[in-house]
Amino acid sequence: MTYVAPAVPSVGDLITAAQGAVIAADLTDLTQRTQTTTNTTTAITGIAGTDVVLGTAPSVAGDGVKTFTVTGSFYSLGGSVAGVFTLKLKANGTVIRTGLKTVTPNGTTDCGPITVNHTPGSGSCVYTLEAVRSTGTAGGTCTASATDPIQISVQQIA
Repeated sequence: MTYVAPAVPSVGDLITAAQGAVIAADLTDLTQRTQTTTNTTTAITGIAGTDVVLGTAPSVAGDGVKTFTVTGSFYSLGGSVAGVFTLKLKANGTVIRTGLKTVTPNGTTDCGPITVNHTPGSGSCVYTLEAVRSTGTAGGTCTASATDPIQISVQQIA
């Protein structure tokens, strides 16, 4: 008895022309989406009672339809006095997401990402990551280096 392997279908058998056109359009759309990342590699000190900009992403063009995922992160935040720091993601100066980080005296806390999906209106939109000391005294320091930067990234998702 001789074994005969079943025929392997060609791509044309699996994908119709209409499906192929949709896939090509989706791939084109993906290549045209905006994605930017800004890294700050120098520590930022003096984070006290007013907002301090930790990072600014390049502007993106909003149209009221495109949605962007905006993510801010950094390695650690510390202070000589215990307290709470508020992290803010802003779009053109307006807060769109906040996060809180508690610091022990002379200690540091890591900063996992703070993320938000945002659909800006028509025109240019600039995203910033900012920090302010909410409780406690003395300024805080956001550490940064080439291997552990302060980072703000913007990625178009729709």
